[in-house]
Amino acid sequence: MVDFKKLLGQDILSNDMVCCDTRLATDQHRALHYRQITQLKEGHNLGGFFASYFRRKQKKHHCLEEIVLASEYIYQTVDNAGGGTVLFLGRTPCLVQLAYEQVLGIEEAQNQRPVHLNYSGHPDAETVRPGAFYSNNPETVRVRNMVSPQKLSHYFSYLDSKEILSAKNLYIVDMLESGGALNSFIRLLNTYFQSKRQPMPDLNFLALSSIYELETLNENSLWSFEREGKSNSGILKFPSDKQRNIRPYSINTTVVHVDEVTLGFILDNDLVQACCVHGVEYPAQKWTPEYDEEVRNGGPYHEDFYKYLSVNYKNLVNWHKKPVALK
Repeated sequence: MVDFKKLLGQDILSNDMVCCDTRLATDQHRALHYRQITQLKEGHNLGGFFASYFRRKQKKHHCLEEIVLASEYIYQTVDNAGGGTVLFLGRTPCLVQLAYEQVLGIEEAQNQRPVHLNYSGHPDAETVRPGAFYSNNPETVRVRNMVSPQKLSHYFSYLDSKEILSAKNLYIVDMLESGGALNSFIRLLNTYFQSKRQPMPDLNFLALSSIYELETLNENSLWSFEREGKSNSGILKFPSDKQRNIRPYSINTTVVHVDEVTLGFILDNDLVQACCVHGVEYPAQKWTPEYDEEVRNGGPYHEDFYKYLSVNYKNLVNWHKKPVALK
């Protein structure tokens, strides 16, 4: 087990630095981070974990602490709203979920329940993701996202195992890019709840993003964001796009700020996602019994990695609860 004090000692926690690797943290990046956090703090609720969140976000801290801060922000947001089911969608939020579960354990929270769903791609929709793979292999991508009645039935059986039908308030945690994956997932949820003759829960989206002004990120027509004043909350809207099979939805959205180094080089990193998290790549093409064992097992090295992370996450959460973390 890695020594927590050596990894996140006083020398790392005491200086003004925003990420774990100075080679990746440019002056421009640090300035943007500080400006965003300062603006977001203005008028923000500072109760509970929000107090240590804003204090630590403006200090030098390790990427592991950045993940813990995101998990604490999620916990406090849901707690302030009265609780609910927190659904971590796909592989990107897996490490955040692990930290969030440490928060739940330390807080002995009874009003929140974490759920993880493997989910990848844009099921039953045309992708608009950038990149050579998607543009050069359109047929392969279509097959990857194609949903048959048999595959849909198999995925619904998988959803049954997650016991979300009783959820009244459902918080979806994921990274927002083109929005196609989220739109497909909301449509999938609608179909699932209808098939079970159950009412849809109230949906909220907790978007992991290095920019809390989401409206500045929209470079396509799949979604728009109407922000509430200068806050990090608003309404995410999808207009209808029949050609891409995008359905018109609106969902309450809160941005959970994550430093771009942590988000891009850890949470959304291909190697980390392939080997070191409990989630697996699970597009519609894999919604068959053949891949059930892969879903159960998760990434090949995630168990050892999680033993190391859990100790450090727990130490950080306990430290954030002490008055020294607010200095």
